[in-house]
Amino acid sequence: MRLLFCSACLASVSVAQVAPGEAIQSFFSNVAPIEGLAIVNRSGTSVPVTGLTAQGIQNINSVALDPIDNSIWIGSITQAPTTHGLRRATLTGTALGPAALVATLPTAPGGSFSGIAFDQNGNPIVSGGAVPPGTGGVFRVIRATGAVTNLLSPHPALPAGTANCVSVDQATGDIYFGVTSAGGAIYRLPGPFPNTAPPVLLGTTVTNQTISGVSFWPAHGVNPARVYWTNFAAANSCVGYVPAAGGAAVTTSGTPTAWPAGMNWINYDRRQDDFWLCTAGIDPDQVYTMTDTGANTLVVGFGAQGSPSAIDANDAPAGSLRVVPQYLPATPTLTTIEVSMSWNPGDIGIFGIFAGPTLITTFGLGIFNGSGTLSTSFPAVLGAGSPGQFTFLGASLGASGLQITAPLSWPAN
Repeated sequence: MRLLFCSACLASVSVAQVAPGEAIQSFFSNVAPIEGLAIVNRSGTSVPVTGLTAQGIQNINSVALDPIDNSIWIGSITQAPTTHGLRRATLTGTALGPAALVATLPTAPGGSFSGIAFDQNGNPIVSGGAVPPGTGGVFRVIRATGAVTNLLSPHPALPAGTANCVSVDQATGDIYFGVTSAGGAIYRLPGPFPNTAPPVLLGTTVTNQTISGVSFWPAHGVNPARVYWTNFAAANSCVGYVPAAGGAAVTTSGTPTAWPAGMNWINYDRRQDDFWLCTAGIDPDQVYTMTDTGANTLVVGFGAQGSPSAIDANDAPAGSLRVVPQYLPATPTLTTIEVSMSWNPGDIGIFGIFAGPTLITTFGLGIFNGSGTLSTSFPAVLGAGSPGQFTFLGASLGASGLQITAPLSWPAN
């Protein structure tokens, strides 16, 4: 396999400003001063993101932070026919830049995007529409081209319902999604990339079929991995989990605050090892954090400012290193390698790549931006090659001195 590197001193080009530990909240039917997005943090502060109304972007149904540069991906809902699609934009402070249209879902009802996650190659995985035999499902959107594939359509039909939420286990590539039928069914599309096996039923939420959120929770000690869920059941019956290996649902009561009826999203925060959740449709809408046992903290309320739809945290652990794509095609293809790492905003960072013990080059010298991210990319001629043929490393220099990431073996296939 041959790599074509750019020069050794490429600065990060990302300008996303959702700081480490903060989260981005989306809204539909939003009311001023909310234009469709807000940045929230654990101290109870929320700041509306501006620049959406000017672009005609309203009624956002899903939001996610890019795993490489922390840019913002947003998906529309059916009430916004002129702004349908999956869009990507960066933040300068709290102002949203131009939201470029990346993809549409022509066969899902009205093109509505109900959830956004990312596969092991950094491609958006989006849910929306009636599952097969309907024309919606779970879609992979190639980040570089916008090409869309329905990952469910090659497989046997599922019970009728809508694909309403999605999450991905980055370690295995397993994709989890919820369907609003049969008690709120949760399925797994086995990984790794490109997920060619049929979906596997894990269980149901039991308390209500309108499953609104799923989030993968990795194994913790003796506790095996779980998939946490939210739905629109009655108060204190709308949050829970099923084992990631499959099994009966467990309802997680909120303590000390009982969950209000109608929880609309849940997102695991790797940095803090807990969850973010939001309510919807019951004013005042609220954002909470929660431990795996249900111990919760009210973070912020939004009054009657619209319906919160999804939330995603800037949760990359300090020192984490990411490279996409990880899984490469068998036939060499001209494409782009994207690399990023997370540390403290304002630190100085650099990347290096090795073949065995030999340093090939350093590259990507720059400053960690306000999101604690340093990212860059370079063109490459890629073939499947040998798994682990190369090793990426990253380093940061800041107030804590010189710090080096764990090595990342590449490619994965």
